[in-house]
Amino acid sequence: SYPVNMFDSNSLLYTPTQNYKTYLKNTLGKTSVDARLIIYEELISLGCTKNGWTCKPAPSWVYSTRYWTASTYINNKMWVVHSSGYCNYGMFNSFNYLRPVITISKSEL
Repeated sequence: SYPVNMFDSNSLLYTPTQNYKTYLKNTLGKTSVDARLIIYEELISLGCTKNGWTCKPAPSWVYSTRYWTASTYINNKMWVVHSSGYCNYGMFNSFNYLRPVITISKSEL
């Protein structure tokens, strides 16, 4: 059932995200850096509405820019968050909207 997390090595956004991870590791010298895409369920937990197609109830940083998520809506359509505060789905069409979730171990901060 949908949404499904589609972020794996077959994803078109996987390599650019891994490149970003490598860049951060090399630049920051942190071995624990990880990079991935946010999933639909995380958006809901941050305040986006399940049936309202909006992230406006979430903190503004959630929708301060447009970006693709790792979750499919149906078939080949992906959830996307817009800087207007709305979220919907669409066919992937641009690498310009990459916003990875970055994780660094607390011990390395």
